[in-house]
Amino acid sequence: MVGASFAALVVVSSLFAGSASGVGGGITDILSKIMEKINGFFETSPFGGIFGGLAPKAKTTYAEIYLYPDSFTLTPAKPLDITFRDITLVGFEGNIKPDFASGELVFDIKDSPVKINSSLSGLSLNGLELGPFAASGMKFSINPNITAENGTISAAGFSGAAFLGTKHIKLSGNFTSLKAKIGELTLDIN
Repeated sequence: MVGASFAALVVVSSLFAGSASGVGGGITDILSKIMEKINGFFETSPFGGIFGGLAPKAKTTYAEIYLYPDSFTLTPAKPLDITFRDITLVGFEGNIKPDFASGELVFDIKDSPVKINSSLSGLSLNGLELGPFAASGMKFSINPNITAENGTISAAGFSGAAFLGTKHIKLSGNFTSLKAKIGELTLDIN
């Protein structure tokens, strides 16, 4: 009986304190291994999304805006596949520069001296993501009922589609931030 009690005392002591030789990790190691197994189950199970990605997502607002600048630079936040007339750019990274005054469109490829110039006659960009941008002193409209002949617009977190016409840019999609300033009036669209 004393032998069994002593053995139980040794087992319980090793759980809480670990073994004296440094092998085994006590209750901390046992709990860690249990948590690893639980995490592994949730990573491979259909319930994995329940605990992953619990960070709050930024609120987005859908909007359709028209910009009428003389020129503009669009910098996609991620590589983009572009088909324009008989040109296909796969995984394009860089700047897309429509110049409405001259009617020219320039694809300025990142980290390359190569530029592709074309006439501007309509280009659709789907799956476009843009970082923060602002434009001032130009005509714009935000559908359905905001229009400015000479205002400032600033936006961030755009995800959607763009169309570059011969005189305007149309952005339709979700924005995490969209603000317009017309004279002294500032509008926060979100």
